[in-house]
Parts: sequence; C-alpha cells; structure tokens
Amino acid sequence: MITTTTSIRAIVINLKRSTDRRQAMEQQLQSLGIPFEFLEATDGSKLSDADLKKIYNEVGSRRHLKTPLTRNEIACAHSHLRVYERIIEAGFPYTLVLEDDAVLDESLPTVLNETFLSQKKFDWLQIDYVAVGFTFLNSWLKSVWHYGQRNPLFFVMATIKFPYIFICSLYEGIRERILQQSPAIVYFSRPLYLASAYIVTLEGAQKLTSFGLPIRFAADMLPNKARRFLSNFRMRAVAPKLARQNKNFVSEIGAR
Repeated sequence: MITTTTSIRAIVINLKRSTDRRQAMEQQLQSLGIPFEFLEATDGSKLSDADLKKIYNEVGSRRHLKTPLTRNEIACAHSHLRVYERIIEAGFPYTLVLEDDAVLDESLPTVLNETFLSQKKFDWLQIDYVAVGFTFLNSWLKSVWHYGQRNPLFFVMATIKFPYIFICSLYEGIRERILQQSPAIVYFSRPLYLASAYIVTLEGAQKLTSFGLPIRFAADMLPNKARRFLSNFRMRAVAPKLARQNKNFVSEIGAR
C-alpha cells in the first residue's frame, strides 16, 4: 500500500446517490495518502427552470458552441464552479480537483508538492487528457470522418490542418516517452479536454469563477476558452498523464 502523504488537498465532485463511486475514490485517495473532501455535485435532474435562469446563459452557449448545453452538462459545469468558490473561500494555493470516476496513477503524489508545482507558473494543470501520439492522431482522423460525412467542407478544413496535427502528434508522443519515468509540467498547443483530474491554483480558481459565470461552456471546455479569451490564463499539463477515467462507470452527464 502506498503511504505517501501530501499537504495538497483533493476535492472530489460526487453525486449523493453515487455511493459506489464515492467508496472507490475514498479507497484510492486513502491508499495514496492524499487528504481529501467531497463536494456534493449539482444534480441536473433537480435543476428547475428558475435555477437555470440564474446560472446559465443559453444565448452565450449558442454563440460560442452553436448549440445549447444539456441540463446535465450545466450541472457538471456548475459543480466545478462551486469547487472554485470553495477554493477561494478556503484560500488553498493548489487543489487537486477530481470527478468521482477518476483512476489515479500511483506516482501522482510525487507531483503533489509545491516544489514540483512551483517549477512553472500555471492556473490550470491537466492530469488526465486525451491520449497523445499516434493514438491521438487516430482518434482525430476518426472524428474527421464522422463529421465530414455530415459536412463535406469539414474534409477540406481537416486536409489543411493535417500537417499541424501530424507534427503535434509526433512531438507529443516522443515527449511522453522521454518523460515516462520523470513527470514534468509541459505545454500543449492543442485544446486539452476532460475535467476528471486537474490541479487548479487559487488565482486560477478566481479567474475561472469570474470568466465562467453565468455558465456558457461545459466544465472541460471552460479552461480552453479561458486560455483563448483571457491573455493571462495559463493552462499546462503533466506529462505523462497521471490519471484516467474509469470505464466501468457509465457517464452521469449523458450523451448529446
């Protein structure tokens, strides 16, 4: 059993009814020596129309995404924003934010210290993200085929973008192999989706709260949009990634 301890606290987002997920997270975090607390997730099935009017900007969603968010996506985004409010209230300098389907690597505690985290300035540090290298390239090509069948213009745009995607995939794959035994804070030029596991600073939480309300973006899209629209938002990642999503748990956000 891992007995490493760290002063950096984890906040786990968990629906009250998801007791199996809560138990799985408790076991992981206790075995890794990571202090933690749970935040009861906003339940999309219980959001009233009046609640949505207070927290959600549908016009903004349609402007940026061309489609509204689902009720569960809004609830998920709201849960993460409530985590940021908790961080601001407590004044935590660094916080590990986890969704309750995250599977954590045993080496994660080695990066949960201020010596490692202070090497490079960041507001958001991604721990879990879509695979790199040619695995990412393959998933990108499948996505191109899927959307290109709906809109042939997508194939034209993808053809123009392909050299950039290929070079990124090659570079990221090589970097991942080099850093396999020695995690480092790195920069990704492409968007990094998934909000299942990341570290956010106090300053980052303040920026995301200000930028993220009222809700226009899904939880994992918010930091990518903040990086694009806020000149002072610094988004980084740990390579190699030190978490993944538990495929045994069905998504509680649901499909579009």
